[in-house]
Amino acid sequence: GHDIGFMIFGSFGNGIVWGDHNVSGYTPVIVEAAHSLAKRYNPLVGMTRSWGDIDDDKQFEVIIDNLMNLELLFWASAVSGNETLGEIARSHATRTGELWIRED
Repeated sequence: GHDIGFMIFGSFGNGIVWGDHNVSGYTPVIVEAAHSLAKRYNPLVGMTRSWGDIDDDKQFEVIIDNLMNLELLFWASAVSGNETLGEIARSHATRTGELWIRED
């Protein structure tokens, strides 16, 4: 679900950041989680879905908390070389700014 970024990166990511950078097995878990999150992305909407079936074409719920997932996507993109993950994160951030930030 939409919590995967802060659940996985907040634990395994911090294990790498604050622990041994070569912790065996942590990086693949983070990259796999990013790929799982990427499945919730819809290129027509330009965002990752918070809840619901990833194939639901009638509703697309997004909450502001999804921004917490971007660190996971950017990090996994940099480490794995998968630029699509970074593009998904940039798209989600841009669309959030367009749709959620008021002019005032």
